[in-house]
Amino acid sequence: MWTILNRPAAERHTKTRNLFDIATTIAIWAAVGIVVWTNWPKAPQRPVPPSGLMAFGPIELRGSPEAKVVLTVFSDYQCPYCKRFARETEPLIEARYVDTGKIRIGFRHLPLEQIHPFARGAAIAAECANRQGRFWEMHRLLFDTPDKLSPEAITAKAMQTGLEVVAFEACQSKGDASARIASDVASAQLLKLTGTPALLVGRLVGDKIQYLSIFPGAASVEDLSAALDSALAGSYRSYLFATAVGLGFVGCSALLLVRRRRRKQLS
Repeated sequence: MWTILNRPAAERHTKTRNLFDIATTIAIWAAVGIVVWTNWPKAPQRPVPPSGLMAFGPIELRGSPEAKVVLTVFSDYQCPYCKRFARETEPLIEARYVDTGKIRIGFRHLPLEQIHPFARGAAIAAECANRQGRFWEMHRLLFDTPDKLSPEAITAKAMQTGLEVVAFEACQSKGDASARIASDVASAQLLKLTGTPALLVGRLVGDKIQYLSIFPGAASVEDLSAALDSALAGSYRSYLFATAVGLGFVGCSALLLVRRRRRKQLS
């Protein structure tokens, strides 16, 4: 009899315990989910480009002088990832964008001397080759064998490139090439670049550049293409806007001249 009379109370107690167990389970799983989510490895965030215009150069460029979009590559000749970009990704970008006159590619030095002891010497070699108009030839040779950058190996590359070796070696002992490299490193520090390769997509504005995207590391062709296409679309829109403004100005000027002539005729 007591059991029958107290069944509703017992059922209520059981339901309360079940609800409490369910709520506790949900809370535990929610806590676990939060812990996992906050500690889950996340893709590194790309650096944010500076908002203002920056000085452009000194820089070695390939591509049409008419192109306003530039892919700037900060690189290290002893860096294996830089070699991979130079030999695998860059040729594809060149074929798609540089050879068609859409963009230019520029190279700047960022030797990571702490881990790559021959990188600075290789950068100096490239700049000294540049003094004889053979920068890109030396550039390619240096990336072909980044494990062979000793002074003797670099002299052999100079001979292979067809450089005048005496002038080349004299250049290496001067400070001009080192000053150029120091300028590039200072620019990289200003942009907060800490590794190589570092790839920057920008748009020229007069003699300065507005950087739009920064890729730390060897970005994929797809990611670079998306950034370049976006920059090119922006340049096209700017061109249309400038053209429209120019046509509007010409039209207004012509209309004012017509009105003045009519007034003179009436008077």
